[in-house]
Amino acid sequence: CALPIWMGGFIHGESGFYNHVRPTIEIEAPHGYWASVDERSWRSVTVMEDVAATRGATFWSVGFKVDRARIEDLLANMAVWHGAYWDSPRLRPLTWLKRPSEHIRTIDALIGMEKRSLVGAVRARDVITVAIRDRQDDLYEGMRRSVEISSRAPHTYLHGDIHVGNTYVTRDGAMGYGDWQIGIRGGWQYDYAYIVGTALEVDDRRAWERELLAYYLEQLHAGGGPKLDFDDAWQRVREATFYPYYAWVYTIGRARLQPKFQPDAISLPMIERTAAQIDDLESLAAVGL
Repeated sequence: CALPIWMGGFIHGESGFYNHVRPTIEIEAPHGYWASVDERSWRSVTVMEDVAATRGATFWSVGFKVDRARIEDLLANMAVWHGAYWDSPRLRPLTWLKRPSEHIRTIDALIGMEKRSLVGAVRARDVITVAIRDRQDDLYEGMRRSVEISSRAPHTYLHGDIHVGNTYVTRDGAMGYGDWQIGIRGGWQYDYAYIVGTALEVDDRRAWERELLAYYLEQLHAGGGPKLDFDDAWQRVREATFYPYYAWVYTIGRARLQPKFQPDAISLPMIERTAAQIDDLESLAAVGL
């Protein structure tokens, strides 16, 4: 774990998912056997399925290609829990779930996200598209606006940390999600923009992204969610591209006394992909900047 999760109130996320959410949905993700939190000591235990042993799972690593079939599989999985929990009364008992805006404020307070992101943007400058490279102040304001929009949207259950590094492929070729420790509640686009932006190489995203959104919307409706208008959904995606970028520029922008959250060999491709997504979708304009 990169951060002391008890400090941010994240300690309930994984046990909450395995105790309350995972049993209600059929997706490619580990099953949980037992999980609990001791709030006196701020310790937690989660006992879960070892998918490497039971399903022959291989976890994502640098060089793993997410092709069209694999990203569609990931989106179909995501649509299952988004649809099942769309504006659902089942969210009410899940009191540990923060909205995206609250989640970002917590991270900022814990690690100085804005300051560390400026450092990260310098360290990653060579992979950040020229059009947005020198607009870091606008980008951070864009991220603030973006998470406020996601927080006001109809709520569903969100994975919350759904970058491609938290995915795996089984021996049968099915794509799945791991690392459910965050868990938040808000607009579907928060998860959607993050997995598409980090999983796909830039040229593949450009070639497929409109068709992928149409596919996700079909799967969402089939899974119990509403039938969303494509143009409105496209706007929501354009607005939601900022946090995927900031999750990685603050990771590479860590201070010397902070843990090295991820190797640069992972962070730099993530920054390159998510920066290009912001630029291509004209996301600054989408949030009024």
